[in-house]
Amino acid sequence: MSPWAQVYDPIGNIWISGAVALIPILFFFFALLYMHMKGHIACTITVGITFALAVLFYGMPVFTALAACLYGFAYGL
Repeated sequence: MSPWAQVYDPIGNIWISGAVALIPILFFFFALLYMHMKGHIACTITVGITFALAVLFYGMPVFTALAACLYGFAYGL
């Protein structure tokens, strides 16, 4: 299996790609400040959004995205 090469600008516009990458961060703050979610629920939803964007928008393989999620979880502990 060959390693996955990350593409920072998948659609050819760095500003739109950056705005898409900003979606999970904005959702997290929105969920905490305006929806008054508990932190662990907001984080779980944010991880799901990030996973979906990584796979669907940035073309990350599902196995690699799951491995990154597990690594982040373990590092957080």
